Amino acid sequence: MALPRVGVTTEVTGMVAAGPTDVWVAMRTGRGWSDPQPGPDESWAMPPEHDVMLHWDGHRWRRVPLPQLHDPVTNLAARTPDDVWGVTESDGLIRWNGRHWRMHPVEGRRHGPELGRVAALARENAWLAAAGFTNRGSHALIEHWEGQRWTRVSAPTVSGERTKLTAIAAAGRNDVWAFGAYAIEHGDSHLIAKSGVVTEHWDGQRWSIVPERVYRQTKHGFEIHDAVMLSPTDGWAVGHQSAPFRPLIMHWNGTQWTTHLARGCCVLSALAARDPNDIWAAGYTSSDNRYQARVEHWNGHQWQTIATPVGGSTFLTSVSTLPGGEILVAGTTTDSNDTAYPVLMRFIG
Repeated sequence: MALPRVGVTTEVTGMVAAGPTDVWVAMRTGRGWSDPQPGPDESWAMPPEHDVMLHWDGHRWRRVPLPQLHDPVTNLAARTPDDVWGVTESDGLIRWNGRHWRMHPVEGRRHGPELGRVAALARENAWLAAAGFTNRGSHALIEHWEGQRWTRVSAPTVSGERTKLTAIAAAGRNDVWAFGAYAIEHGDSHLIAKSGVVTEHWDGQRWSIVPERVYRQTKHGFEIHDAVMLSPTDGWAVGHQSAPFRPLIMHWNGTQWTTHLARGCCVLSALAARDPNDIWAAGYTSSDNRYQARVEHWNGHQWQTIATPVGGSTFLTSVSTLPGGEILVAGTTTDSNDTAYPVLMRFIG
């Protein structure tokens, strides 16, 4: 799908579809390192990097004003066309209310929490996964939106101060899951002694760590990038492990989390589901400082790699499902001059 040109070098930082005529694409754009090209930047007059939000109404793309931001908009999440959330690292969260984007600060921003993803259940009910930091390291943070402001909710931390929560998904008001990882280092060596994936559950009263962790007591690094809950007995989460790099896919069957292996070496950074037999994950493989787009599809029996029509060095960061079998996947590709261009692909399922 063609996107309007907004700069010489442009990177997609987030995408979400609330419907076939309601698609949001967040970008960071600015000067490029290649020769000037026709368009807004042909005179090299555009200021340094800044953020752009595009909206598709079914007929055309238009730029929608954003609040003044210091960091890109990432991890867009849409509940309805007039209730869309976006995450910014330094500024907190922004929200589309059907008329404009507004800032919604997160408690304790001065202490530098690292924000993950949002799960929105209602206009007055949303959850945010995050990580806080002290001089001893990171610890789990969860924030709750009650219609007026974000407030901190007590969340357990595994193994002291080295837990980070990065993804969150909900099957219901009293059935919410947060995902992340923990690590214990060998003294001051920064080498991992023990590590594992963290899954935490909200039962309507409190957050607790689910005892059946998929990985535990290993020496790998882990990160969960996205998750989706289709029902209390069917959920998925994706990410990657490092050293060595490999994709990570987790499935909840109502009793425990298990792993599903994907082929090759890749990072799965985004997840979307239409039904239990139609689930999509997007990300990239990496080799020799080059990226290759990666799309995986679960058909109810197995994960299959889906070919993508993009070349160059491409990494995918967002995926959304639409009625009628359509899938939208967004990311960024770069040319031989390391000039970045936005990519938005539509798959017909």
